[in-house]
Amino acid sequence: MDYGDNNIDPNFESLFDGTNEGSNELIFSSRFLKNLAPNGFTQHCLPRVLGGYHLHNPLGSLVESFEFADGTPFSYVDTRYNAQDVGANRDPRLKYTVLYNGNTFKGVVYNNNPDDNTAQDRLTAGALQATRSGYCIKKFNTGYTGDVANTDTDIPVIRYAEVLLSYLEAKLENGEAINQALLDATINKVRSRASVNMPPVTAIDPATLRLILRRERRNELALEGIRYWDILRWGIGGQVLNGKFYGASYPGSQAVATRNGAANADPLNRSRWYVTSKAFRVGTDEKWPIPQTEQDINPNLR
Repeated sequence: MDYGDNNIDPNFESLFDGTNEGSNELIFSSRFLKNLAPNGFTQHCLPRVLGGYHLHNPLGSLVESFEFADGTPFSYVDTRYNAQDVGANRDPRLKYTVLYNGNTFKGVVYNNNPDDNTAQDRLTAGALQATRSGYCIKKFNTGYTGDVANTDTDIPVIRYAEVLLSYLEAKLENGEAINQALLDATINKVRSRASVNMPPVTAIDPATLRLILRRERRNELALEGIRYWDILRWGIGGQVLNGKFYGASYPGSQAVATRNGAANADPLNRSRWYVTSKAFRVGTDEKWPIPQTEQDINPNLR
């Protein structure tokens, strides 16, 4: 931050589509080279209609994390929520990050409606090469030009945006006084990039700011391999990795009603697709197991 060698790039999407790999927001990236050391991530994540395997799917909780465009938290009961276009009236990063039902992408309409038997990517229970949540990863996957298994799109590992958000978090958790100047030098620099242009954060109360900052990290750094480590660092696995998880909402869907049944009915009554259940064990699952071979060598590791 003091050197001034890095800044926040005005074009969020270009950081992940291979067109702006020289951006000085990108501090360190995993490099790929077409035909020699290609990136197959696109093939793994694109929908079937575009030649992908749909192996990784965002959960509904991520989509629900993105604020409305005026900076207020998302709510299904808000009149700005559009069930036919969940990205409407929302933080622009949602549309850059997640592909959802009804989007036109690469010249085709992405249709995963579970009630539409003609949809190539129809959401069903256990179908091969179909979304498991009703959502698809768009981030990293917009730059390919045909060969989905042979792209040269680099994957960012450290971005300057993460540095600024981490700096603010360190100040906050160290108990230091937060003022508007610090917010403007960190989180608001991230939110104000030209292609995002979200309202500035003004909260300086620690408890309020902590919630805003953690949501900002989730949204800005979504699908970049950081969220899990944030959860462990914050000690919130018992809250956010427990219970039932849902995907996209399909109002009035008979397929969703059949899939969920009474046992997994959407508690928000929004016909969200039931995906899975998790049971995070507090005190155990924060740690990774020590391999048995290592315990055999040193019994003190048990």
